[in-house]
Amino acid sequence: MTPWVLAAHGQTLVLGVFDNLGEGRTQRQYAPLIEHLNSQLQHERIELKVLSQQDLEDGIASRTLAFVTTTPTHFVFLRQRWPLAGVMATLVTAEDGAPASQFGGVVLRRRERTEWRALTDVRGRRVAVASRLHMAWRAPAFELRQRHIVVPDALAQVLEVDSHENAIAAVLDDRADFAFVRTGILEKLTLNGMLDPERISVVEPQTHTGFPLQSSTRLYPEWPVFALPHVDERMVRRVASALYALEPDHPAVRAAGIHGFTTPADYLPVENMARVLRLPPFDQPPVITLGDVLQQWRNELLATGVAGLLIAALAFQLWRVQHRAAARQRLAMRVFETTSEAIVVTDAQDRVVTVNPAFCRNTGYLEREVQGRPHARLLAPSPANWQAQVQAALHEGGEWSGEVMSRRKNGELFPEWLTISHIQDKNHKVSAYVHVHTNLSEIRRAEARAEQLASHDALTGLANRTQFQLTLAQTLPQLSQSQRFAGVLLLDIDRFKHINEARGLALGDSLLKAVATQLRRHLHSEDVLARLDGDTFALLPRRGAPSREAAGREALALAERLRGLLQETVLPDGELFALDLSVGIALCPDPQSPQAEDVMRLADTALHKAKAEGGARTTFFEAAMGEAVEQRFRVERELRQAIAQGDLRCHLQSQVRADGQLVGAEALVRWAHPERGLVPPAVFVPIAEMSDLVVALDRWMLAQVCQLLVRLDRQGLALRLSVNISPRHFQRSDFVDSVRLQLADSGADPARLVLEVTEGMVMGDLAEAVRKMTELSALGLHFSMDDFGTGYSSLAYLKRLPISELKIDKSFVQDATSNPQDAALVDTILAVARQLHLQVVAEGVETPEQAAFLDQRGEVARQGYLYGRPEPMDAWLARVAPTAPASLQA
Repeated sequence: MTPWVLAAHGQTLVLGVFDNLGEGRTQRQYAPLIEHLNSQLQHERIELKVLSQQDLEDGIASRTLAFVTTTPTHFVFLRQRWPLAGVMATLVTAEDGAPASQFGGVVLRRRERTEWRALTDVRGRRVAVASRLHMAWRAPAFELRQRHIVVPDALAQVLEVDSHENAIAAVLDDRADFAFVRTGILEKLTLNGMLDPERISVVEPQTHTGFPLQSSTRLYPEWPVFALPHVDERMVRRVASALYALEPDHPAVRAAGIHGFTTPADYLPVENMARVLRLPPFDQPPVITLGDVLQQWRNELLATGVAGLLIAALAFQLWRVQHRAAARQRLAMRVFETTSEAIVVTDAQDRVVTVNPAFCRNTGYLEREVQGRPHARLLAPSPANWQAQVQAALHEGGEWSGEVMSRRKNGELFPEWLTISHIQDKNHKVSAYVHVHTNLSEIRRAEARAEQLASHDALTGLANRTQFQLTLAQTLPQLSQSQRFAGVLLLDIDRFKHINEARGLALGDSLLKAVATQLRRHLHSEDVLARLDGDTFALLPRRGAPSREAAGREALALAERLRGLLQETVLPDGELFALDLSVGIALCPDPQSPQAEDVMRLADTALHKAKAEGGARTTFFEAAMGEAVEQRFRVERELRQAIAQGDLRCHLQSQVRADGQLVGAEALVRWAHPERGLVPPAVFVPIAEMSDLVVALDRWMLAQVCQLLVRLDRQGLALRLSVNISPRHFQRSDFVDSVRLQLADSGADPARLVLEVTEGMVMGDLAEAVRKMTELSALGLHFSMDDFGTGYSSLAYLKRLPISELKIDKSFVQDATSNPQDAALVDTILAVARQLHLQVVAEGVETPEQAAFLDQRGEVARQGYLYGRPEPMDAWLARVAPTAPASLQA
């Protein structure tokens, strides 16, 4: 996987990616993840940069980085050099479809070499590995070191071959006896058909609970995500929340090839491995002793007869060694006194001889208060066999390490990572023990904060969606067993988006916190309240009711009580807001919907129905709603297939002058379903508008219209064609470029193209709408305001928009001959059009009386059944251009 970095620079977060893929693949892989994070971090923006590990270190030193994730061993190195904050999250990879937050090493051999069954069999053999800098090398090296085998010294040859695949190939080609690779490589190559698993065997395969891959070593945590101390804690919470919220099926997660992020792992095993293997920064040179010198010069002393010269040389060498040893002893004492880790030295009976100042700071003891005491008295009581386990490990490998609870002078217990090693005299008898205590309190607090972020909403402190669904999943079996029922309530603040737009995000956040406080204050302590996202909350009353009817009554009463409470929501500065809620309720347990996800889906369906009916109401889920949801899902799936398979059709409805002369047409989409025939747009267009599927519809229609304009132009027919643009398409950042590209590719005349927009879709961000429309108008393209009069109908914004046409909604035209109010509205719209020099098209003209009404009011183009129904493109072409050649009508 690829580690990445986040850094803050004003309002910009620089996301640096360690480029272990190369050739631009890292950039492409993480672009969707950056886009998602930008959508979550509303006040900041993320910019991607590809960095090396040295660049990461430079960024930490210069404080230009805010968050970092890198390899575990690199993290240990960084933690020793700089004061880093706690780990926020640990990466979870997607290994063969299963999540894995740990990894290890795998030692492989050819299957026929059955005599090599143990890791120790690598002694004196050839080993292939991608790189000795990888954990694929270090994890087996640590296991071998525990068995007193030092690599690479004990190996015949080490082949560094750049990739795991090449390492395995070296074994299969008999260029190496063993391959050291990372966990997951064997399964990946087998799945992709690049390796026959019958040709290879894993040496000493390990079984790790919950780990889906083969391994020969212990496991180590995946890449950590951690914050630097100078980063604001609120920023840390926002980034952590965005990472934890990523679901495995999220497009950004799938694009990055990962499973997501989880709560922080313990990285002390990685540090312990680095210490044993003498990896940076634990790679200090060994101390040269007098015995080393005598051993080095022994043969020379025996081989020469010039005893005096050798004695003089030896004396000089001894002086140099003693001088260096004294310097090293002073350095060792300095390290002993200044290190941040507590060190306790005990005698052969494990009684305290001396401690360093860090021990005194951490525990509150003075050195004289602990001298002579058993070291075990400084720890919390341990299991009866703990001492035996420690002694066995010391006897086998000379070292033991693990987590313990230590005791301060005041009796307080705190977690530490303890490493014990023994010192032997010249007769190989234990003369002393060295205990190195690493305080884990900050790490545990950071883990607790991270777990809080993983299960709770950073803004309100309420449970988040993941925690709510987990609690619901635990509650459903309890309700079934006790034969009780409860209602799950989803609450959505009505018109909250307008408050955000009018007053800003900061006030919106304050309002959400105030709502959370109000709701929580008036619920029972055992009730579960959560913020799912945005302005949507969820509530689960835990007590339950004896029947579904009683549960429904209690849920309805609770919903109405909470709606009443929010009529007077007070912010911290005293400002009063009158809010209302849309509430969806699903009763549980339900045999038809046994899972927590099912109950949430039903409640969400009920909530959408409440909002669709105008909001400010409570709605229960009914079976018919579920059927409607399933219908929508089926239509969406089939429509997606229809676009890909070419089942859409372009129909046209003519637009004419008062004298019947054709001036153009509106292009309308139809769906030719292979089984149900022609599907009306009222069935599938609203469903498409709920997702980006409508963008695909828009672009398909625009392509059809542009091609038709070219065909009409070749026939010499100067007709204008109009096509509807959806709000979702118009609001996309690439809208202008996509239209410009369609025109360029087709060669259509922009002056003959009319894009129909609605009042609502341009009001959200008027300045941005004006910018987009102006850019396209500069090409000669025209805009028409569709359904004018049904929305805001404000002259103030109408004057700013570069439109050339108003379309009068058919609801006004159809009743204008019988309803004076509708007639007055039509007259008003025509007056506005004359004032602004705009053309007018009246929709829905179906009777001669309606046509006569429009004739009395000047030149008004019209469109409706009186002049022609929408018809297939070929039929329309045949009617308007009967003399067109076959190429035009094809």
